[in-house]
Amino acid sequence: MKKRSNSLMIVPMLLMLSGCGSWPVKNSIIEEISPTILLYVDRGADKHLEQATLIPPLREEKKRMITANVRLMKEGRIQLNQKYYREMKSGQLRMLFISKRLAREDLLPIVNTMMLDPEISDRLYLIVVEGDFLAYLNQQVEKQQEMIDFYLYKMLAHYERQGEITVTNLHRFMEAYFSPYADPQMPLFTANGTDLIYEGTALFRDGKMVGEITALDDTLFQILNRPTRFQKSLPLPERGVTLGSLHTETKVTVQPTGDVKIYIEGTGRVEEYQGERDLNQPEAAQQLTRELEAVLEQKAALLVKKLQQLRIDPLRIGERTLGPFSQPYTEEAWKAAWPTMPVHVDVHLQLESLGLLKMKR
Repeated sequence: MKKRSNSLMIVPMLLMLSGCGSWPVKNSIIEEISPTILLYVDRGADKHLEQATLIPPLREEKKRMITANVRLMKEGRIQLNQKYYREMKSGQLRMLFISKRLAREDLLPIVNTMMLDPEISDRLYLIVVEGDFLAYLNQQVEKQQEMIDFYLYKMLAHYERQGEITVTNLHRFMEAYFSPYADPQMPLFTANGTDLIYEGTALFRDGKMVGEITALDDTLFQILNRPTRFQKSLPLPERGVTLGSLHTETKVTVQPTGDVKIYIEGTGRVEEYQGERDLNQPEAAQQLTRELEAVLEQKAALLVKKLQQLRIDPLRIGERTLGPFSQPYTEEAWKAAWPTMPVHVDVHLQLESLGLLKMKR
């Protein structure tokens, strides 16, 4: 057997030496290829997929945008290649922007295509964008913002490390999709002619965008979504207060009775106060603190209730039911129980600099 296996190895070796192998060699001459950093996908009026990218990504040439109108994702690469004198490669693709219109449909065929492409990293950033993203890109190109695609990538990488906004990549999206105790999420941006603005978090169920969290609710979502978190600023306009340097620790437990208890402990300082209380008085300062705790408790409870109404669990509360001494929920049992579970939120704040903000009138 050993002698036979050695003889079989001779055939492919001879083919390699003779250059008569049957496998095609991909063109990788650096002057003839162009890596792609950004790709935008939308649903056109004819139900086709509209794709767009910027070329060249990193060369000292005038940047411009090229588009394709196709039925299949891979078909788009063929059309885009036919509009450029270099072959575009997906190995450097770092961002997939998806229109909100398309996100409300089933994204799994698109995301699955990205997963199956061996050239594409599973760290590919996924972003939902509302508005005219193409007009935004064109405006940036006209302003000669030659590195706009690289700038957007660095911005997402920065916030991924900092944790201040939602940032999702291909791996995290698919992991949450297949988890029995989680649901995917993506950052939601709004594009106009001049700006790309972070709006909040897009929420998904079964591959479709079913809701969104914006404004203060998104800040609370980030706090609930992490065991520990640092928030630079937390404005509460209805109370005339801005909290700053807020460190929070969040603990979520699911009781044997089926109740969900969320405890948030926060330490920070009051950076702005426009109310009528004299915060130099300890009683007034304590009243303000208790009032802010009640406001945050109410808002956090309403946020979780919204998630329950959407029948999604992006906070992964279902994972809290897993333990060595308890019977875990099945996926079907958790999805049936979660929307009706009672939720109790308890917030405890320790605030500094309260007495220094009272101004003379």
